[in-house]
Amino acid sequence: MPGYYYAQGRKVPISLDHSRIAVDPLRAEKAGMKGLAEGKKHVTLPGGLVIMNRRDLSPSLLEDLERAGAIQGVYRQGESATFVPAPEIRIEIDSSEQGKAVRRVLASTHIGADIVDETKDRFVVRPKSGRGDDAIDLANEVTEKAKPGMSSARMLQVIEHPDVTRR
Repeated sequence: MPGYYYAQGRKVPISLDHSRIAVDPLRAEKAGMKGLAEGKKHVTLPGGLVIMNRRDLSPSLLEDLERAGAIQGVYRQGESATFVPAPEIRIEIDSSEQGKAVRRVLASTHIGADIVDETKDRFVVRPKSGRGDDAIDLANEVTEKAKPGMSSARMLQVIEHPDVTRR
């Protein structure tokens, strides 16, 4: 489980929110599980992922969702930022040498991944596991070993605002 990610070349500490999970309702439905968020407190993110309280789901349902690949981790950065890493990494390169270094890391890592898009200055990579956690770990590994211009997992972020009373 990642404990950090890189932003603008600096390590940013993060922590897994053990009280919440993100559920992909489409994957859940394909596995025969429908209406998981109905009647439960939740936040729907762009793309349809739903952040829910872990305690609102039974242990057996959580296992079924995990087997279906319908769960992503929910992370916290500081006091007010919550995000869910998507299973996608964007890597920007400044030279063909960096591109070769990125390919070497992708070929040697224990995290299986596919290059799904490539241009002369960019790669888009998806971990075969479909897990956002693996995307962060792989982006970190690429950053540390290949030193590209940028390597980052795509993240869906929710900024939780304190209640404010207007006058």
